[in-house]
Amino acid sequence: MIVRKRCPHTGVVNFYFDTEPHLPVGSISLCGTVAKPTAYTWRSYSDEEAGSGRVRDARTAENTLLEKLAHLTSGPVSTLA
Repeated sequence: MIVRKRCPHTGVVNFYFDTEPHLPVGSISLCGTVAKPTAYTWRSYSDEEAGSGRVRDARTAENTLLEKLAHLTSGPVSTLA
């Protein structure tokens, strides 16, 4: 299971395995401003092959990141907020 936590200071959403809550395996950050977002950048820290990318909306960024992290778990990836 992957846990999602948003930093109240930076707005970055970090993703952790529930078994290791202090080491992020990925993140999503906003490009632009909250009033005028231009894109969202997702990054995978667990696998160099997965890398990173930029998409237009947060939902697509999260789905893409979770898809990249799915191979690290024994099945489909779900998140806890």
